[in-house]
Formats: sequence, C-alpha cells, structure tokens
Amino acid sequence: MVWYSEQAKIYTRLAEKIAKNTESKVPSPLDIQDLRNWGKQCADSLLKQEI
Repeated sequence: MVWYSEQAKIYTRLAEKIAKNTESKVPSPLDIQDLRNWGKQCADSLLKQEI
C-alpha cells in the first residue's frame, strides 16, 4: 500500500474532478473600464481588511 501526503490526496481529487468535467466555458476578456473597476474593488476590499 502506498501512503500519500494530505496535500497529494487533495491534488489527486482535484485532478480527478478536472478529468471528469464535461462542462466547458470560454472566458471573455474584460474591457479596460471593467478591468479598472475590478482592480479598484479588489484594492478597496484589501484596504478594508487591514483596518
């Protein structure tokens, strides 16, 4: 019997889920304004966490 680390078990389960996945989605790129808004929201969220 082979013993694996807990991390190896997690990655094995993740790989199995990826291999079995039949739903495929192609992401669409963000335009520059959407990208700026996303970045601002992330920065604001991080700043709130530090307060």
